[in-house]
Amino acid sequence: MRFILTILILIISLATFSQATDEGKVEGWNYIATMPANWDSTKASPALIFFPGLGEIGTNINALKFNGPHAYNGIAAALPNFVIISLQPITAYPSAAEMNKRIDCLKVLYNLDNTRLNFTGLSHGGWCTITMVQNQNSPARTITTVEGVQPGDNVTWQPDTAALKNFTSPYICFEQKNDYRKGDFIVNYLNKKTPGQAQYVVTNFGGGGHCCWGNFYGNGNTAPNSFTELNGKTLYSWIAEQNNTVVLGITSLKFSRSGKLLKWSVDSETDVDSYEVQSTTDGRNYKTIKTLKPNGKKNYSLTVN
Repeated sequence: MRFILTILILIISLATFSQATDEGKVEGWNYIATMPANWDSTKASPALIFFPGLGEIGTNINALKFNGPHAYNGIAAALPNFVIISLQPITAYPSAAEMNKRIDCLKVLYNLDNTRLNFTGLSHGGWCTITMVQNQNSPARTITTVEGVQPGDNVTWQPDTAALKNFTSPYICFEQKNDYRKGDFIVNYLNKKTPGQAQYVVTNFGGGGHCCWGNFYGNGNTAPNSFTELNGKTLYSWIAEQNNTVVLGITSLKFSRSGKLLKWSVDSETDVDSYEVQSTTDGRNYKTIKTLKPNGKKNYSLTVN
């Protein structure tokens, strides 16, 4: 499989972040981002990106603190090297293109490592998470869904497993005992294709219904549960473990600009097909300036107008 690396030249002013947590908007959607205590914006960071349930979508940013990672006071300590983002769609069941539009901006704002993006979501957010990796819409190091739902009748609905034929990353599917959502269909499909890729974990918190998000993500000062199926790990410690391995491809990217001269270098460029240099004046609309093929030297420069 060959990949294209896109380098974005932002002609917008990016904020200088002085606090551990930011709250803001990206393309009209609210988000909360927590950075590591030692966060260095010049170095690519792994990220956990969370999608909320139907009760937390809309325009009230505080709803992102009701459930999920930003409802838990210990989230920064749980994933100490990660940028942790909760992203709030305005309407239900957004398309992959709508989600990617915001995530691509966040990748630039927080210098997120494209090889270490981890998606998770509860209820409606579980659907968002699966949608993100269908048909290779977005790369993912891991995905985890917590009682994920779908826009339709759960009795007749069947997961689009064929859209996941090229998805090979680890997947944990949590479903409550009395809240069956057919997540096992997806898990069984992935494991048949790639044995051991996915796990289906059935829980029975609070009577086993569509509830109890704090048991998975933590809430207030209460830590999330550990799971025997994850070798005694929490959802967060499992994600951290999965990000400790090296993914082939571009392992690091160093980029600089001096006037009209752009320079970048990479440590490794396994399976890189080309570099696409783009410019933007508003952070939304992009124009391709140049496409370059790998030169084998891993160092590049380009003069732009």
